[in-house]
Amino acid sequence: MTFPLRRLIQRPRLALSALVVAGLLAACASAPRFEYVLPVQPEGASGYQDKPGWSGQRFAVAAANPLATDAGFQVLAAGGSAVDAAVAVQMVLTLVEPQSSGIGGGAFLLLADGDRLRAYDGRETAPAAADEGLFLKPDGTPMAFMDAVVGGRSVGVPGTLRMLELAQRRHGKLPWAQLIEPAIRLATEGFRVSPRLNTLLTAETALKRDPVAAAYFYDAAGKPWPVGHVLKNPELAQLLRDIAARGSAALHEGPVAQAVVDKVRNHPTNPGRLSLADLAGYQPREREALCHDWTPAGRAPLRLCGFPPPSSGAIAIGQILGILGQTPAGGRAAAGRPAFGRLAARLHRGGPPGLCRPGAVPGRPGLRRRPGRALEQPAGHRLPAPTRQPDRRPLDEDRQARHAAGRRHQLGADGGTAGVRHQPHQHRRRPGPGAGDDHHH
Repeated sequence: MTFPLRRLIQRPRLALSALVVAGLLAACASAPRFEYVLPVQPEGASGYQDKPGWSGQRFAVAAANPLATDAGFQVLAAGGSAVDAAVAVQMVLTLVEPQSSGIGGGAFLLLADGDRLRAYDGRETAPAAADEGLFLKPDGTPMAFMDAVVGGRSVGVPGTLRMLELAQRRHGKLPWAQLIEPAIRLATEGFRVSPRLNTLLTAETALKRDPVAAAYFYDAAGKPWPVGHVLKNPELAQLLRDIAARGSAALHEGPVAQAVVDKVRNHPTNPGRLSLADLAGYQPREREALCHDWTPAGRAPLRLCGFPPPSSGAIAIGQILGILGQTPAGGRAAAGRPAFGRLAARLHRGGPPGLCRPGAVPGRPGLRRRPGRALEQPAGHRLPAPTRQPDRRPLDEDRQARHAAGRRHQLGADGGTAGVRHQPHQHRRRPGPGAGDDHHH
């Protein structure tokens, strides 16, 4: 009686094994094919220079190009405020760092004046005509990154100039026109092409397809201007003179605004949706700084503040500190050991937590829930509670789309410090009557 029972048990096992093998073979026959696609690379490296380091008693300036740093330094030395220096720095960067910083993009400014912390939002916004199909192909699938970027399609409404104008009107000491003068002089008399600009132009492929950009950035043989070549930009100099006289209206209204819109909408292969109404209607925002209270083991309580959404940095730092506070590393870091630096570096290499959640708060400044609330207790860890300055108005409820990435320039001055985080426009348009370029970085 045991033998038939054994066969009854074995037969289903044999049948199940055969079914599993057949299923595996079928899966192998229909397995999806993996083909690695090389991702879009970040900006090319242009070498490293060891610096001796500097110190000062009253102010400091740091920017991505020495000419911009010097402009800010001269403004501060003349008695200008930190915001005055930020304006001068940004105007020069528009000329000497066109690949990633300029008045054609957006920026954040975080200002500490010894009394309050102010956050000025000049992030670029999407054109009013943008919709969910802007970056989709006719069949409804997403466009390849470079196909979407090159041309007018990804151009948004710039906000840097209007944001700086607002901040300087409130916190500046020197006349606005004087702050534009360094950039005007350099654009008129020329500046020497830096190793970084030369390196990036060498790797660039799209600019040469635009005749105006090609004539400006390359020689007759199609080679980028060599390091040290004196490059002049009379069209930008003229626009800067107009900005010195009329402020942001010189860019957001009138013939230059019309030239930018025409360039975007009439791109031969990839037109965009920017309009004159978009440019004229742009308004910068003063937002409420996002702060986290944190008490390291054995240390006095600290308050760490940063820019709120649409920036993600302050939320990511709050998450790192919240995780750290729930681990032994928190105590070791407070005792002076490098555990915090190692943990922060590991988290950064893995991507800031605030950027790893699809649809997370950082990219949606108009969401009604408090920024950071959904991230307060990830995986059982408690984040430091985000706090707000009591004398500030709540976040406005705008729902405008925002873009990503950035450059950071920090400036300090006697009586106040200002940090400007620049959000580079996907396409840098070299301002000038009737012309621009398709630079994308």
